[in-house]
Amino acid sequence: MRKKRVATEEERALFVEQFKETRPHVAEAKPESRARKVASKSAGVDGNTADRLRRGLLEPQAKLDLHGMTEASAHRALVTFLRGAQSRGHRLVLVVTGKGAPPAPD
Repeated sequence: MRKKRVATEEERALFVEQFKETRPHVAEAKPESRARKVASKSAGVDGNTADRLRRGLLEPQAKLDLHGMTEASAHRALVTFLRGAQSRGHRLVLVVTGKGAPPAPD
């Protein structure tokens, strides 16, 4: 794959002068798009599976909703859920997370 050429500052200045535009350079937007790609990859789902999920052709075999749980109870529930799903042979599960409940007063 060929590496994309990046314009020099002199070339950018010439472009602005010729076309009287001050558009942000494409290379400046890359870190944001790259971060989005990394975030989607870190979900543990490959592109084909993510596409099939989005189109409704594939559904998770089990779901766990952690909303309203404290960190400790959510962790226990998650470990129990994942072990059970793995023992049942599930390959795709959905875990819904939240901010977590504040600790209970003593």
